Amino acid sequence: LSIITLAGAKTALTKAGLLSKKIESLIETWQLDKYKYSALPSKTDLDRFLIKGIITEGQYRALMLRHGFSVAHTNWYLEDFEKEVGEPVRGPTKADLENFFKKGIIEIAEYRSEMSLMGYSAKHIEYYIKEM
Repeated sequence: LSIITLAGAKTALTKAGLLSKKIESLIETWQLDKYKYSALPSKTDLDRFLIKGIITEGQYRALMLRHGFSVAHTNWYLEDFEKEVGEPVRGPTKADLENFFKKGIIEIAEYRSEMSLMGYSAKHIEYYIKEM
């Protein structure tokens, strides 16, 4: 994709036969639209926020409309999420990991990795290791 400059846009619109007053009005509208959309999170961010539960489906729908997506397209994205997300994959609990480690089923590196995936900080993981 090529990006057109403001001067290039004015020249092209003049060649197309638009009056300068109409051209200025269009450019002003485009600049407002650019500002309006730059203040919104990207669609990728909105998708992630919805999946993580940071925003509700209603907020997602409203922001997608502001991005210019139709209701039908937004519905398609939501249906796709439902198929993608499904049931969360379950893993062992903290207590399970401690038992696995104590019994020699997993090594210390795997214990650290699994605890990190559960959201524990490295500092706290070390505390748990010292406690065992």
